[in-house]
Amino acid sequence: MNTSTASQAGQSFKTKKVPAEKNASKTTSTNLSANANNTVEKTINSAKAENKQSSTLPTNTVSKRNKAIDGLRALAIIGIVCFHMRPSLLMGGFLGVTLFLVLAGYFCTRSVLRYLNADENAKNAKNIEDNNKNTQGIRHYWEYLLKRVKRIWPPTLGIIAITAPIMWLFSPSLLPKLQADALSGSGFFSNIMYVARKLSYFEQSGLPSPIKHLWYLGLLMQAFVIWPIILAALIKFVRSKLIRMYITAGLAILSSILTFTFAYLFNNYTTPARVYYSLDTRASEFLMGAMLAMYGAWFAKHSFHAWLIHALHLLMGKKNISVSLASSVKLDSNADSSVDNSALTKKSDKAYANNEKVFAEDGIPADLREGLQIDLSDNSVAPDIQELPNNAFNKPKTVFYNPLHAWQRSCIGLLATIVLCCCFVYAEGTSSVFVFGGYTITAAACTLILWSCTQTDNICSRIFAWAPLAYIGRRSFAIYLVHFPVLELFNPANRTTAVSTGEQVLQALVIVVLAECLYQLFEKPIQDQQLFKLIRSVSLTLCCIIIVSLIILPVNWQ
Repeated sequence: MNTSTASQAGQSFKTKKVPAEKNASKTTSTNLSANANNTVEKTINSAKAENKQSSTLPTNTVSKRNKAIDGLRALAIIGIVCFHMRPSLLMGGFLGVTLFLVLAGYFCTRSVLRYLNADENAKNAKNIEDNNKNTQGIRHYWEYLLKRVKRIWPPTLGIIAITAPIMWLFSPSLLPKLQADALSGSGFFSNIMYVARKLSYFEQSGLPSPIKHLWYLGLLMQAFVIWPIILAALIKFVRSKLIRMYITAGLAILSSILTFTFAYLFNNYTTPARVYYSLDTRASEFLMGAMLAMYGAWFAKHSFHAWLIHALHLLMGKKNISVSLASSVKLDSNADSSVDNSALTKKSDKAYANNEKVFAEDGIPADLREGLQIDLSDNSVAPDIQELPNNAFNKPKTVFYNPLHAWQRSCIGLLATIVLCCCFVYAEGTSSVFVFGGYTITAAACTLILWSCTQTDNICSRIFAWAPLAYIGRRSFAIYLVHFPVLELFNPANRTTAVSTGEQVLQALVIVVLAECLYQLFEKPIQDQQLFKLIRSVSLTLCCIIIVSLIILPVNWQ
């Protein structure tokens, strides 16, 4: 009787307890899912708010800029302006374009990865179908391109429209050249036109066009159109982040090989127009910055040399060594940071330790131990079981690598800066060195400087964050647009008198003043100033009218 009542009581207890446990598990699971959905929705809303804020406040706001990177822009534009001076003050100043390409690849890749992460978060939160996801990805791609066009196109139209009347008044012989390049310059394909004309960048034949320097904007916009598609395909079809970087590095190497091939086919190991102006031969410089952005987004919490050793182990097929990537220095707000995997690592290590405790000798139940064919008392193995090596079930060896110290990062950045400055002074554009990977090596030095400037605790970033350099860097795009027409106006190709140092200083001051006007008119962020918005809209409309008239109407400069 006692046993029957006890069993009935136990059954009644089980029947009462199980539904309660089920209800509790259901409520907890629903609460967890609701909390997860709420957190994901909050992150999406915050990302949307951040994107909206970034759209209303362009990237050149002072609060969100890295002054050291602005200093890098200043170094690039100073080299370019000094190269175009007559006589040239820096023979290798044209390599400032390489530094600009590295910066463009870095920020372009960061923006694309941010868009792709937003799409992935939206899919995980709302269970979006693949068709809707593809539609959303295409929409984000066009939004990305529209932002780049809004950033680059108005100042470009402005400089073409302003140059036309000035050349008509002071240097009418350059007006036909301006008319010939107005359409390609405003449409971002002047580099393709120069390749078709076989017009070398370093060999002047006749009067140069006052907007010849717009070839770089054509190259840049073409990279902005093509690279996001390639990067999205890599992320979709390649799961390993490290292999994505390998593929990107392979594309950079392929670009260097194309540079050598076309130089050999066209102009006997020099730098012809096909090599200098084309996207496929200059892509290695852009991809260097792209790889740095990938490293910042996917491996930023890891030590640089630990990541490199891990990559070498993967290439050599050594899978029995797991490299512990130690936490590196904290990047500033401008640098991307990857997901913090420290919590996941701690959880996995804890789970591994728990598993070891469960399968230890003292934790195995007696009935299960009797069913085993291994006598744990004397470590003897049954005859029908093959003897395994002693380290068969050992945990893989973990090798720890510490991050680079601040003085090491400073030395790397300063050494790369010295190499780049030496190239500015001694390099020649017609040298065969650049055909044999010279542009790629220079881009690697620029990438190391950029990597050093994304971290705030080293000497290199402090040097480039100097206020005058940061000021010039914020106006670097306007200076680039203004400097070449001004120098062509003051120093025409048919000038026979020498240019004094005082004249060069005066020309530099004129460039800075005109660049400041162009920056204030077309580039400076506008928040709530309706009058200034109206002035900018009217100015842009007038520029379009002048450019269309210049393209359509015949020009008689005589």
